[in-house]
Amino acid sequence: MADLMKDTYTFQSLKKKYKNFLAPAVKFLIGGSDVAQLKEAHVRSVEAVLSLDCAGSARIVLGDCYDYKNASFAQALKNLAVLGRKVELSLGYGSKFQKVFTGFLASAETTVDAEEGISLALTALDVRRLMMTDN
Repeated sequence: MADLMKDTYTFQSLKKKYKNFLAPAVKFLIGGSDVAQLKEAHVRSVEAVLSLDCAGSARIVLGDCYDYKNASFAQALKNLAVLGRKVELSLGYGSKFQKVFTGFLASAETTVDAEEGISLALTALDVRRLMMTDN
C-alpha cells in the first residue's frame, strides 16, 4: 500500500496510469476472494474512511444477492461474509488498482427496501479498532 502521507503524484501521471479515469473499478477482497466480482450480487456502493482520529473503515453494499425463491442470500456470499476475516479494499480505473484499506470484517447488515429490495452491507474496520477495544 502506498504511503498516503508521503507519496506525491501529478495529475498527468495518474491520468495516464488510469486511462483518463473512464472506467471506475473496485476490489473488495474478503479472505482473498473478490466480493465485487460475484455473479450473484452487484455493487450498489463502496465507501472508505481513512482517519488519524479513529478507526478506519471500508463498506460495500451489495444488491441482487438475495434468492427470494429459497429465502436465503447467495451461498457464495454467505461463505465469504464471515466476521473476523481479512478485508482489503482497492480502488482504481480499468485494470489498475491501488490498495487503500486493510482490516477485518466487523459487521454484516441486511436492509429491506420497498424499491431496492434486500441488500447486504459489509463493513470492515482497521486494526486500530482492535487496539481501542482490547485490554
